Parts: sequence; C-alpha cells; structure tokens
Amino acid sequence: MSQRKAQLALSPKGRVLLALWRRGVKELTTTEIKQATGDWSKDAIGKFAGLVPAWLFTSVQQVNAPRKSVKLGLSGAYDCSNPNIRDDVLIGKVLEVHKFEDVARLCFYYGVAKVKRVFKRCEFGQMTRDIVTRMLGNISKGLSAMQAGNADDRRRLP
Repeated sequence: MSQRKAQLALSPKGRVLLALWRRGVKELTTTEIKQATGDWSKDAIGKFAGLVPAWLFTSVQQVNAPRKSVKLGLSGAYDCSNPNIRDDVLIGKVLEVHKFEDVARLCFYYGVAKVKRVFKRCEFGQMTRDIVTRMLGNISKGLSAMQAGNADDRRRLP
C-alpha cells in the first residue's frame, strides 16, 4: 500500500475517501460521494487534499459546495438538478419564474446590466417579458436612488 493510502487508512474519514478512491473515477457517482461525505465541513475535506488524487478531491469539493441558489439567498432551488449551473442559466431560470425578491437578489449580486443582457437573450412569453421588463426598470430606479442617497450622505459628512 502506498504511503498516502496508508495515511488515509488511519482515520475514519480517510477510510471513506480510500473506499471512494478504490471505486475509481469512472465508476464513482456524485450520489455516492454525497452520501459518504455530505456532512463533512470544508476544513475536514481540505485536510485530505494532499492524500487523495486531484480528481477525487475536486469531486468531493464540488459535491459538497453550497448551491448558488443557497449562496444568493434565493427562495427556490433553481439549481437543484445542477449544482454547477452556469450563471446565465441560473439567471434565465429565475427570470422565467419572475419572483421579484429573487430577481432583485440577482441584480444585487450580478449587477443589473448582466441580468438585462441575459434577459435579452432568453425567449419568454410576452407576459413574462412585460413583467420582467417592469421589474428590472423598478430595480434599476431603486438602485439609482439608493446610490444617490449614499452620495448625498457622503457629502454631508464633515
């Protein structure tokens, strides 16, 4: 047994990783990784970075990374079927549902300009287009007013 594998065998979590490693990159599924390591902290995963192959370490990190919808505080799991969803796809899904709070969170996180660019590329029905256009206009006005208020506050400071 190699030195790395011997070190892994010394701890319970190491033995779990060793079992996953033995399954191999072609046979291992994300479900198996999630079941085996889903309750591990980021630090616990990081301790094994030098002992497991890069493919396994990356897979464990990706499977256990918080979904973007959670990270952004969105009300729905827009990325439940794909935790590695591309930003523009996530934005499109949120715009399709057109829930104001979620659209506003996208605008705060990605910026109104990016959300508008994605919106222009998406194909939505006329009602959705009208609703999202109105939302983005209102969000833009609100952000502009907020920025103007902050500028006024800075001018008043001694």
